[in-house]
Amino acid sequence: MQIVAVSRGDGGKTGWNETNGALMALEIPGVYIRKDLGTVYTFDHVEVQDIRKTKSGMTMVIHNPTAFDATVTLLAEDKQQASQPLGENAFLDWKQKVTVKAGKSATVKI
Repeated sequence: MQIVAVSRGDGGKTGWNETNGALMALEIPGVYIRKDLGTVYTFDHVEVQDIRKTKSGMTMVIHNPTAFDATVTLLAEDKQQASQPLGENAFLDWKQKVTVKAGKSATVKI
């Protein structure tokens, strides 16, 4: 009888890449917003279609062009907040999330 180990096919040499990729998926927000500049960067498979400054903040429309529902984490900062390092595990405090159904749009207030 022969015992065969199942692996990814590389002998387990890329484990750090997979761990690093999983951590990046957690530690990078889906949408990063600079409130003072009115700019938005997306790191997820969503599109920001409209950004408007309001008296109390910002409103934006996020569109999900994919065939899958998306729950996206939002991180909004101003210049002063962006000048400070986030610190380890900062993503645990990112509570603002938006769910956008497949092929749909959602309006978000920041």
